[in-house]
Amino acid sequence: MPRVHSHYDNLKVSRSAPADVIRAAYRTLSQKYHPDQNSGSAEAARIMAILNSSYDVLSNSELRRKHDDWLNLEEARENDSIQSLRVRSSPSAENSKLKTLSAKARGLVMRTFEFLKALVISAFSYAAVMGAMFGVVWLVVTYFESSKEKSAPPVKPYVSAPTSSVPSYVRPTLAPNGQFWPQASGYLKDVAIGHSGGLSTVTIDNTRNDSDVFVKLVRIGAKLDSPVREFYILGGQSFTLRNVRAGRFDVRHRDLGSGALSKSEEFQLTETKTEEGTRYSEISITLYKIKNGNMQSYPIQEAEF
Repeated sequence: MPRVHSHYDNLKVSRSAPADVIRAAYRTLSQKYHPDQNSGSAEAARIMAILNSSYDVLSNSELRRKHDDWLNLEEARENDSIQSLRVRSSPSAENSKLKTLSAKARGLVMRTFEFLKALVISAFSYAAVMGAMFGVVWLVVTYFESSKEKSAPPVKPYVSAPTSSVPSYVRPTLAPNGQFWPQASGYLKDVAIGHSGGLSTVTIDNTRNDSDVFVKLVRIGAKLDSPVREFYILGGQSFTLRNVRAGRFDVRHRDLGSGALSKSEEFQLTETKTEEGTRYSEISITLYKIKNGNMQSYPIQEAEF
């Protein structure tokens, strides 16, 4: 069967590969082609962008289904084109048409000759004979023109090939700091780590998801909310923010597989001095693709992120 290049080929996996195999293949290839591992090579960056795009599609069940539907359609169309070409290149159909047309022509010539012979014998004048001859010639020409039109294969109307559906969201190749996404969970490079000097910790648990996430810890202010820390967590991992000062916060994150934006409920970090020492907060927030996690989350717009 004809072969159409697909996202499966880019990640070097079979079309029946489960999600964990696709994820493992993506990470293996990312380690090989990540620009950080290739001295900032432009070719490595190009390959990495292709790998990111393929993983974004195959790690999302809905986008993967659409991609499979497109593959089946393209391969069926290509197979039909090859079969059609084989039929058109076969000489048997053309030879059959030529033989049929040749037999008709011979029969018409014989009938025309007999008609002219009888007409000459019975004609009363040269003018009548010439007029009849012109009429017969016109009939012969008309017949052959009609035969050509009937024998000519029908011309199929041109139909442009359908374009493959392009998802509205494509995982960005670069992080907001203008650099490639890190290979491990952690803070973004060269981005300030704010609201430090405290004792509290906030753990973001992404172990229930197979998608990487970009997360912001946001300080809730009286007039303006402001992000104080920005970090990246791989799918299936967690990350802990340490030494966070007391205050009111929420957590906002982008699912890098689907582009979906969400934020958590607000929470309070406190530090209270006692005779035994200082009591501080230890918060853990689990990110779920589905509802009913340990803290309610809400969808948000791009402007709120």
